[in-house]
Amino acid sequence: MKKILTIFLILLVLPIFTAIKVENLSRLIDPVPLGVPITFTTRVTNTGETPTEYVVYVQTPEEARINPSSERTPYLRQYQCLDCGATFVEDKRKIHTCPECGSKNIIEGNRIYAGLEGKEDYFKKITSIPDTKFIRVNPDRFFLKPDESIELQITVNIPHKSKYFDKFYEAIISIEPSLPEKQTANIVRRIEMDTDEISHDYFTFKVPGNPDERYMITSSDIQYTAPIDVFSVKIQLDGEWYDVYPTPRLYKGNKLFLLKYDKTYSMQMIYKSVENNRKTEVSLYITYMKYQKFQTGVAGRLWIKTAKNEEQNSRLIESGKIRVINPETKPPENTQTPTKTTAPPTIYVTPSAQNNNKDLWYIIAGVLFVLFLAGVYILI
Repeated sequence: MKKILTIFLILLVLPIFTAIKVENLSRLIDPVPLGVPITFTTRVTNTGETPTEYVVYVQTPEEARINPSSERTPYLRQYQCLDCGATFVEDKRKIHTCPECGSKNIIEGNRIYAGLEGKEDYFKKITSIPDTKFIRVNPDRFFLKPDESIELQITVNIPHKSKYFDKFYEAIISIEPSLPEKQTANIVRRIEMDTDEISHDYFTFKVPGNPDERYMITSSDIQYTAPIDVFSVKIQLDGEWYDVYPTPRLYKGNKLFLLKYDKTYSMQMIYKSVENNRKTEVSLYITYMKYQKFQTGVAGRLWIKTAKNEEQNSRLIESGKIRVINPETKPPENTQTPTKTTAPPTIYVTPSAQNNNKDLWYIIAGVLFVLFLAGVYILI
């Protein structure tokens, strides 16, 4: 019992997490001449305890499933409710109430995108970048050990065409862990149909792989040699049947069912004959991948204001006066998202002047440390 208590206390004092730190990923380039590449750098650090491979994506806000910027973006601030502790982002020109509890007892934090003063009018005509190939990141895939850093080179090159003059574009640059490779299992079933009624075919499925890993089904597909009406394919998990085809449903509430290595699972296919066919061969393709408990990803907004006309374009090229503005009050420490999150989050900078939060964490840390010492004392 004493050993169990001590282990529990150590786990409380030594939480393990994975994180990534990116310096100044959000940028405003004003103005950008057409036909000339503009390059700047950003530093990425793996602050977690696991060696990780990262992939860089350049997308439009719509592709990244992130709300595009608007004319209110320069005024966004982060707030905290002093009653329920919730943090949220709001427009400073609105009346602020806590979205969680409705309280108006909130404190105002830093601007999300500080440094955009005087640029507010740009956002009234903002559009997504017409081609993400205008932005290149080198390297766009890299591997970092814990505490290791790398410098990324971001190059913006808008073609010299008249339709790109006097525009304000937005793109999303996201850095995410490389997902495990997907694997596909092919299950072949030879069906002999002796009735026109709905029928069931039962079979089994086993996942090959590493004994220490778990797997999740991501998609499935069916092909056949003669027409057959397949209504669904199900898998039995914890005594209940869950759809695999046409749409995998492996959740029970918020619980995700994970497939274990070398375990045999019962499956059933519900089907009906078509066009008086009595024989067919059905191939069920199940795609699955290794499950990762947490993955860390960050995303930043890149705003690009192009030259107004040919005259300004020539002057910019001759002078070389291109301004790359960092619109953040400070670089984010880390951003964590669950694996099931499909879109990378926009970087929101946590306000630095939240002493209430700091004091609370100091108290919690002190209590945990006292508990740890008490556990050690009991053992001794």
